[in-house]
Amino acid sequence: MLASVDVAAQSVELDQIIFTVVAMKQEHIRRSSLADLCLDTSLCNAHTTGTNVLWAGLQKVTLPFEKNGY
Repeated sequence: MLASVDVAAQSVELDQIIFTVVAMKQEHIRRSSLADLCLDTSLCNAHTTGTNVLWAGLQKVTLPFEKNGY
């Protein structure tokens, strides 16, 4: 519910945010090219997956964290 409140406060429609499940690499890259933005988490960064979305031409937003992947 908190996420819905935060999204509504930012004037973003809930149907604009799509969470996806794990996919094989080619499907992952294909659907990455359909998105407008990839949101990365700070506790478990995307690593290779993040590189794949960048190669697909998708912009990625992430937050730096003291440790990367630990």
